[in-house]
Amino acid sequence: CSRLGSPFVFGNIKELGNWETPVKLRQSTRRTPHGVHDTYWFSEPIKIYLSDLENIPEIRYKYGIAISQQAILRKNVDVILEGFDAQYERVLWFQGSINQYDVWENNDLLAFEVKDFAFLDIIYNSLNAGNLKEKIFEFQLILENQRSHLATIPLYKFIRERFSDAKLKEQKLFLLVLLGYRSHFFYERNDISESMALKLLDVVKHIREDTYPSDISRIIIMAIDLLVRLSAHSGFSSEKNLYSFLNAFKERALPHLENVDEYTYIRVMRWLVKLCQNMKSLVLVWNEFICHSDEMDEQLQHALTERVRSNIAVNYDIVRLDELLSELPEGLARLVVDAFRDRVLSHLRNGRAVRSWPTRHFNVMCKFLENSELFWTFEDYLSSLDSLSQFADIDMLAYFIPQLERFLEECGDFEDVHEEYPQICKRWYQNLLNRLYSASTSSANVENKYVFWVFQYAARLHPLIKENKKLWRSIITSAINEVKKCPASLVYKTSVDVIELGESVVNEFIRHVKNLLSGSVQSADEQLLNVIRQICRSTGEVVIIPN
Repeated sequence: CSRLGSPFVFGNIKELGNWETPVKLRQSTRRTPHGVHDTYWFSEPIKIYLSDLENIPEIRYKYGIAISQQAILRKNVDVILEGFDAQYERVLWFQGSINQYDVWENNDLLAFEVKDFAFLDIIYNSLNAGNLKEKIFEFQLILENQRSHLATIPLYKFIRERFSDAKLKEQKLFLLVLLGYRSHFFYERNDISESMALKLLDVVKHIREDTYPSDISRIIIMAIDLLVRLSAHSGFSSEKNLYSFLNAFKERALPHLENVDEYTYIRVMRWLVKLCQNMKSLVLVWNEFICHSDEMDEQLQHALTERVRSNIAVNYDIVRLDELLSELPEGLARLVVDAFRDRVLSHLRNGRAVRSWPTRHFNVMCKFLENSELFWTFEDYLSSLDSLSQFADIDMLAYFIPQLERFLEECGDFEDVHEEYPQICKRWYQNLLNRLYSASTSSANVENKYVFWVFQYAARLHPLIKENKKLWRSIITSAINEVKKCPASLVYKTSVDVIELGESVVNEFIRHVKNLLSGSVQSADEQLLNVIRQICRSTGEVVIIPN
């Protein structure tokens, strides 16, 4: 343009030369950190007094170029006015901005392709401590009037580069506005890093009630929404930074959420939840950030559950897990029971090899498994039974039976229930026998009780599985085979206790004792009397037979 001639503006008021004396424009030579905008021309400030406009219905103006002597020969004209029609004129609207931003209107004589749309950078660089609202309004005007040119600016690059050298908080606050308007720019891959997103989020702490024009509350939330989503992937470097952000968000951004649609509100809350990488911060968001309703809580349930699932995956043993659940707000605890239930099952799986569980841990695990408010499912019950059947700890193995009882009571009507648990029961009983036998070989006192325990656990299992005759036969056969490995004297000494266990077990035990007797006692001699004394636990010359 400078090689062609001198641009000017003129119009129908004296300040613009009354269509006769044009106002010259000057080319910008100001160098910014991001280059020189040589297509940007401006006038000296022009003051227009409204009192002089009483008889002028509207201010009309247009731009032109006074052609230089060298260019006259090429163009055959000495002045080029913008627009295809000689009647083309602009109307100046007083819309609250002291600056007017226009783009040359092309015609047959002179057509420009705007490759360096400078207005956004001009507005940004003119920000100061007292004009943020005014500059936002100027941006909104060029968004309305020059959207096609504005949209060509690579927005994320613009924000990233300006933020890195921003000196004023007003500049950072303005960049937050631009981010909220991102849908008005051409699609561009987001290359704002997570660390920069966290820095941009920190700008929220500068927002006050009167920081922004009231009509852009939703725009600010759209920006915060994106930044929260980006930041949630990496989180904050420390709890202090997290709580600092949450407090700033609550004070300055949360009030704006009242003016956004439900979809945006829910999305922001979901990403806030994702930021809470410890339970204390999550409870804070639950108590003080979320506007609760049944529908809202349902919309957030998945995000809350996944956040809790991640938070309790480490550093929470079964005892701390119980303490945490009891401390959670009732509504939150009810929504995230899936995470706690899964964690309990994980503790069960991971604790199978522990040979002796601490009493407190054992009691808490039983408390969890008995808690109906965790809403145990068919698959959960099977998983818990499968884990219990493989435990090394005898007390945990023994707890298999009450857990099986709950399973059959809650899920007994399932069509495939009797197909799923028989193999688990067999594995449990065999593992129990192995653990009991191992314990009996290390202690004479335990050894004397071993045969009784074999039949006692079979008797406890019988009422639960008696309808499955094939399974019961497998269990009692395992019991008899296990007892066959024991000295006959141990079997005889156990008789008085075993006959109290129930008909189903007693009959099998008696059959086994008969087999032992038939193979070792042929006549009523002293050997037979000794066997009788063992069975009756009688030590004197006179045999006292109980029952």
